[in-house]
Amino acid sequence: MAEEIRNLSEESSSNAKEIEEIVKELIYNVESSVNKMDEVMLNVQKQQTSLEETRTVFHHLNNEVSLVEEVTGEIGGQTEVLNSLKQIVTDSVNSLASVVGQNAASTEETSASATLGCAEDTHGLVKLRHLLNEQASKFQL
Repeated sequence: MAEEIRNLSEESSSNAKEIEEIVKELIYNVESSVNKMDEVMLNVQKQQTSLEETRTVFHHLNNEVSLVEEVTGEIGGQTEVLNSLKQIVTDSVNSLASVVGQNAASTEETSASATLGCAEDTHGLVKLRHLLNEQASKFQL
């Protein structure tokens, strides 16, 4: 029986050592899990901070896009006004060119008419001079 008690004692001692090893491993695993959870919590906090920064950046970006959209609309409106003014100036220049062309044609007609009238008058005067010379030669002494 002493032998059985010694065997039970050895077995109990061996089991106690196994349990001690299992408990040590469990404590190590729990500490490891706590450390991993702390790391995960730290990473979650960092991600939340990054998410808030990203939201802030997107909010500012959205505001900038809205401003660009507004300015683009204004530029579009101003472009329409400029195109209207350009058309008015173009129409005015075309009208002016037409008037200048008509004045040039009228000036040419007037010049041609005056030149023709002067030429006819000059021929008339030359004939009249010849006639006067003939008449005056009759009265010579």
